[in-house]
Amino acid sequence: MSIRRVRELLAASLVVIASFAAASAAEAQSVITGRITDAQGNGIPAANVVVPTLGVGVGASTNATGNFTINLGTNVSVGQNLVIQVRRIGYSPQTRDVKIAGGTQTENFTMTQQVRQLDEVIVSGVSEATSARNLTISVGKVGEQQLKDVR
Repeated sequence: MSIRRVRELLAASLVVIASFAAASAAEAQSVITGRITDAQGNGIPAANVVVPTLGVGVGASTNATGNFTINLGTNVSVGQNLVIQVRRIGYSPQTRDVKIAGGTQTENFTMTQQVRQLDEVIVSGVSEATSARNLTISVGKVGEQQLKDVR
C-alpha cells in the first residue's frame, strides 16, 4: 500500500471520527421549548420561565405569542430531573418537575388568572432618597378597593 493511500485513509478516518464527535456534542445539548397560554388558548406574553436549580440566568421570557426557548446547553445530563417555574403578574404561578430527555423537548403550560390576589403594584423610577415633595412627577397609589371597582 502506498503512502498516499495510507494518508487518504487516515484523513477519511479522521473525518468520520470528527463527525461522530460533533453528533455526540449536539446530542448533549438540551433545549426546552413550549408555549404559555390562558384558559382560552391565547398566548401569554412576558411570562417568566425559569429553572431555579441551575442558577440565575437560566430561563426565558415568552414572546408576543407565548412561546419560549430555554437552552440548557451541557449544564444538565439526560435523565436528570429539573423544576421549571412559570410566573406572570395576574396569573397563579406554576411549577413542574421535568425529566430531561436530551435534544429538544416541549413543555406547555396553561395559566389561570388570579386578578384578586394582586394586592398592589408599585412602579418607581426614582431613588428612595428623594422625598415625594421634591419630585417633578406625580405619585399615586391604587388600593385594593379601587382594583375591585374596575371590571
